[in-house]
Amino acid sequence: MYQTSSAVAAKIMSFCRTWRVWLETVATGEVIMGDAVSTVTSDQTSTSLTDDIEIGAVTCSSWTVVLRKTDNNFIGQRFRLYFYLKDLSGSGVTTWGDLEDYTCGVLDGMTIAQIAQLGEVFGERIPMGEFICIRAPRSGDGRQLTLVDAIYFSDTPYIRTVTLPALASTVEQDVCRQLGIVCAAEYNESYLLAESGGQLLASSDGCTLATSSYDFIITRVPTGTTCREMLGYIAGARGEFGCIDRNGAYTRRWYAPTGYTIDADHADEPTLSEQANEIVGVRCINGANTYECGSMTGGRVLEFENPYVDAQLLSTIFSRVRRLSWFTCEVTHRLGDPRLDTGDIVTVGGCAIPITGLRFSFDGGLMAGISAAGINETEQEGLYGNIGGT
Repeated sequence: MYQTSSAVAAKIMSFCRTWRVWLETVATGEVIMGDAVSTVTSDQTSTSLTDDIEIGAVTCSSWTVVLRKTDNNFIGQRFRLYFYLKDLSGSGVTTWGDLEDYTCGVLDGMTIAQIAQLGEVFGERIPMGEFICIRAPRSGDGRQLTLVDAIYFSDTPYIRTVTLPALASTVEQDVCRQLGIVCAAEYNESYLLAESGGQLLASSDGCTLATSSYDFIITRVPTGTTCREMLGYIAGARGEFGCIDRNGAYTRRWYAPTGYTIDADHADEPTLSEQANEIVGVRCINGANTYECGSMTGGRVLEFENPYVDAQLLSTIFSRVRRLSWFTCEVTHRLGDPRLDTGDIVTVGGCAIPITGLRFSFDGGLMAGISAAGINETEQEGLYGNIGGT
């Protein structure tokens, strides 16, 4: 979840607020903002293959932006997209204080009218990411831009430029270089060390709570592997999913509590599953081998394919994902909050909800459709075979 100043956070949670969109061209610093942006919708997910929580998914975010201008230089351009709160209480007159947060390069790309509008910006802008325009058809008197992040272009063959064997972190950096993006993924793990006092602990089901860094040696790349698949294998071997962050860099995440509650005053009545989903095991298919860890009965089993995961690494993965307990959910957040990210765990109706789907809709106001993926026991048996759930 993105962190803002306390003043902006308080304003976001109030009913008296008005949003605007700031669209900035990366190459030139040119800014489209305020009334020049008519509507915006987005689609962001943390799952890709099924309607269930996934280990190793690598997902793309997309935005549709309708502009009140007909310029024809959009396709192929990179844009940074922000939301900002319109200051309804001030005079709207730009002061030197309003200009402090902006570089000369950004201001140089703005018109006099845009600079004058900076006085309407309440607090800081909230970054939503960096995107590439792939379509820009005319829409009425303006343009409708389709913006995608760099993962959109990752279904191309991975052409290795590093010598094997190599660390997974080295290969991950190589894939990102090929896609032209910064790799911000980290390999430092401390949460298990803190919990175990630096010791290896055996859980009740015999799996080891390993304290390794999750980095491992890659000796081969399967024939025909795409860049997305390679990133997915590495993310999956760490019990995570991959995505592009708000700064346009590649990163990995798993679901984490935020302490954020969506109450009835801010949302429609949620649709919730009858029972919580409890992860009781993980299963990995590695070629002709299948590895399992956990009790594998009485709850949910997460299954994935990965050529680099063995029994020992799978136990480390299970030590991470077994903490997740959640309700399948669909809810409309009427006062949408752009600080939320896929991978955040929020509370809805007193239940823990990991955000696997997040869809913003802006037309002056802002709403968010939030979903937590999940399948029932019957669907799980159909996908994975009878694993003896309750």
